[in-house]
Order: sequence, then C-alpha cells, then structure tokens
Amino acid sequence: MVGFRGTSVRPDDLIVDALRNNRVGAVWLCDYVSPTGEKLGNIASPEQLAELIATLKNHAASPLLVALDAEGGRVIRLKTEYGFLPTQSAAELGATDDLAVTASAADGIANTLSNLGVNLNLAPVVDLNRAPDNPALGGKRRCFSADPDVVIRHAAVVIHRLHAVGVACAIKHFPGQGSARQDAHISVADITETWSREELKPFAELCSADLADAVLTGHVFHRGFDAEFPATLSRRITTDLLRGELGYDGVVICDDLGMGAIRCQYAFEDAIAHAVEAGADILLHANTGLYHPDIAQRTFEVLRQLVRSNRIPESRID
Repeated sequence: MVGFRGTSVRPDDLIVDALRNNRVGAVWLCDYVSPTGEKLGNIASPEQLAELIATLKNHAASPLLVALDAEGGRVIRLKTEYGFLPTQSAAELGATDDLAVTASAADGIANTLSNLGVNLNLAPVVDLNRAPDNPALGGKRRCFSADPDVVIRHAAVVIHRLHAVGVACAIKHFPGQGSARQDAHISVADITETWSREELKPFAELCSADLADAVLTGHVFHRGFDAEFPATLSRRITTDLLRGELGYDGVVICDDLGMGAIRCQYAFEDAIAHAVEAGADILLHANTGLYHPDIAQRTFEVLRQLVRSNRIPESRID
C-alpha cells in the first residue's frame, strides 16, 4: 500500500506503472502539506478525488484497495476546506456516549467514502485514552474513551455503518497505543511501563465478533513481549499475540514504515523483511515526509530478493 503525490495521474507516472504491473495492491490517499506549506497530497475537492480514484482503479491490474484515514475530527483527510462536510472526533462521540449520535456521524463518513470509491477506511481507533496528553492520540482526540467497553460499543457501531455501504475497516493500533507518551511519527513509543492487558480487550472482542476486516499494528515497543522489535516488526506480537492468543486470522497491516519510529532505526530493506517475517500482510508506505516516487518498485525488488535469497519463503508471499 503506497502513497504518492498529486491530485491526478498521468499514464507515464510511476504509480501507474506499479498498478499496471501488479506491484501495488492498495493506495493510501492523503491531504499532506509540507512544512513549507506546499500542498503535496491527493485531495482538492470531492469531484476531483472521485475522478482520481476511478482513474487509479482503471489502471490497476487487479481489484484495488483505496484507503485513507477518515476517523473524524482532526484526523480526517476529507476536510471542509476541500468541500467535505464537518465531522466529529471519537473523543466527542465517546463523551456523548449516545450510540445513535455515533451511528449518524459514522453514516456521514461512510456514505462519503462509498460515493468517492474509497473501499478501506483506516479506522476506527480502538486505543484506550490512557494518556490524554499523548501528542499522536489523546492530544488529537482520536480515542473514544479510556474505558474499553465504551470503545468497543462505539467502534462496533462505526464498523457496522461502514460495512453497510461496502467500506472495509482497519482497527488500530495493535496491541494498544493509548498509554504511550511518545509520538510514533517521530520515534518508537515505549509502552513497557504504561501498557495494561485491558488494552487488548477492544481488539479481542471486535476480532472475535468478526468486525475487523484488518488490524493495523503500531510502532510501539513493549519489552515484556519483545525486547528487540516494536509491534510492527515483531513476530511475537503480530503472530504469537494477535494471531495465536487472540485467534485473529484476518489481514494485518503495518503502520507507515516511513514514520520516524521505523525509518530512523532500520534500513529500508530490513524494515520490509522484519515486517513480513512478523506476519504483516500489507506493507504501508505513506510516502509523505521523505518522498520516493519509485517506492512501490523499490519495495517489490526488496521482496523479490528476500525470496530469491530464501530469507522469506515464496509460500509466505503467496
């Protein structure tokens, strides 16, 4: 799953080449603005975005997953400045704690996504709000509640409303990032001393109820599970905990491999290898900060070399 720059694509663009040659199974769309204020994302208006998505799907050699983050509130790519309707944050909905209100808010987002042609929402967040000042989660009001039961109720409603219009969901950030004090966009968030097993409850119950089309793993480090790797790159967390203990057998997406938590600690090739070995099914390269137009081709070549060298068996790729 890769991100790219621009609100339209040309036949000779590298992203089109990647789609045509089946090196990409998903695209991630955003409204990225550079530190200098330059708009480098994919979104300008509802009409433009719908046309872009249709073009991407037409170029794809296989059915294309079109993903974006539409949580609501501050974290939504479909902002009012581009002509989209305003949305409510998870924190607002959790505080109101009225499932009818949450359903109505979720319907608005779900219908917008469906009309655009987006078929995968990287939401809802099911982290527990155990660190309200966390700059990546609590500070942006992305969590429904610190209470797992409140989170489960509201997340389930959101997922049902997405499913009603044919939009899949990815719950995040496994195994729970809500108690972290650091921002994984910058560095690995260490949750060893703050995390509790209660943070697994939303993941466990939503997966058990077959409501999670995908689980997105977070760049969180917990020495109790794995003294070497963060969750995104950890087999002990992705395979042993999520698949083994929780019994989840669906799709696993790793969080953006270009975030500082991974990019500053691991070489490009090593991050890909570790993520696949951990058990990830979809490798996400948001491709925002450090931009590589050929990110899909580079990843494809790394994967092919990993198979040729027998580090990763071809059966794992299949």
